[in-house]
Amino acid sequence: MKLLPAFTKRLSRIAKNKEILNKILFTALMILIYRIMSGVPLPGVNPAAFRQVFGDNPFNNVFTIISGGRLDQPSLVAIGVAPFINASIIIQLLTTVIPRLEDLNKQGEIGRRTLNQYTRLLTIPLSIVQSIMIYSILINPSFVGGVAGANNLLKPLHGGPLVALILTLAAGSILLMWIGELITENGIGNGASVIIAFGIISSLPRLILGEINGLNSDWQSVLSGNYRALFSNSFLLFYLVIFIIIVMIFLIIYVSEAVRKIAVMYAKRVRVGNSAESYLPIKLNQAGVMPVIFAQALLTFPQIISSFVLSIKSAGRLHDWATLVSNWEILKITSISHVIAFILLIIAFTYFYTYVVVKPEELAKNLQKSGAFIPGVRPGNGTVSYLNSVTLKLTMFGAVFLAIIAIIPSLLNIFEGSQRFTILSGIGGTSLLIVVGVFMDSYRKMQSLKSVQSYESFR
Repeated sequence: MKLLPAFTKRLSRIAKNKEILNKILFTALMILIYRIMSGVPLPGVNPAAFRQVFGDNPFNNVFTIISGGRLDQPSLVAIGVAPFINASIIIQLLTTVIPRLEDLNKQGEIGRRTLNQYTRLLTIPLSIVQSIMIYSILINPSFVGGVAGANNLLKPLHGGPLVALILTLAAGSILLMWIGELITENGIGNGASVIIAFGIISSLPRLILGEINGLNSDWQSVLSGNYRALFSNSFLLFYLVIFIIIVMIFLIIYVSEAVRKIAVMYAKRVRVGNSAESYLPIKLNQAGVMPVIFAQALLTFPQIISSFVLSIKSAGRLHDWATLVSNWEILKITSISHVIAFILLIIAFTYFYTYVVVKPEELAKNLQKSGAFIPGVRPGNGTVSYLNSVTLKLTMFGAVFLAIIAIIPSLLNIFEGSQRFTILSGIGGTSLLIVVGVFMDSYRKMQSLKSVQSYESFR
């Protein structure tokens, strides 16, 4: 019970800091510009007709997971920062297999700037490819579950108009990338993550209205004085949804902050009392939300590509292959096989990404170079084996947690009557992981900035 007052007190102190307040206001301004851009519709596409065609199609969840915002309306920034995120993931993975990129990653600030430039350049072709896919979906919405016979949502374009539409979508994504970098440099938190988080939050009003519409008759009874309706099945289900969301948020915070502290001793330092000099922290969930994004992308990209092929091909071997892929049971989010594959992929990618980040061999080498050792563990291979063992155990807990949080929307889609869980099925566990992670990261950065200013005041 003491956590909330302490947290509120810290926030009030941070708000009194002029530099931090300016950064918060700058971030808010950039987010406002982003939301204004999201309200600019694409030429030739009627947003109302689009919502009528797609409704709450599960295909939209693809864009929720990858870019953070639902494709609720075809706007200037319909793609979001998805190409930039995908480019960042590709470059990050390539640094583990290409020696040149790995050397750049070890060169500090100069190397990171070069890698960032590679990421920006890779974002351009990726944004063009995704723009073409969006265009294909708009001219053939029935291929991705839209209303049958609604293929006139956008008339096929040719020549200049087609190039203009694709470049407009790509330019909107690149502009968002630039806004994200401005937030990273002059605002609070990682810019791309902040944009994703607010893209998710922007869908909350519509989802809440969906829940309220489900309570319409009972709510009218409450307004007329029948307070027993507050305990009706509809209200009890609403209370359950709110309770589940609150529990999920607290669990995400707890697991994200959970750290295994491994005691480390230094040969040339004096040990004080019975306590070790320092600790080597290894997080329970080192990979964050990235394994879920990888797993979701691997299960959804075949569906996107097959839909794209079906939209441009009416016959041939390629069309037959795309039809076969689109009918795979494992790619349908309402199937049990999809949920099982999703869980297994999350666990596999969690281990992969954790070992990309942690690198026990490098940790052991760095400890040995600094004259440090883990009490009771031999330096060198012994330390590597110990760190591998600890990382394996921690990663299993983190992977299972990510899988449980991420499959909640999929489970709701399987059970009948899941349409009543509008908020849970609309946002999903992955989006909650992203939003909570972004706010926690921004809060930590505000605290660290405040601490730096406190130290500088004593100079």
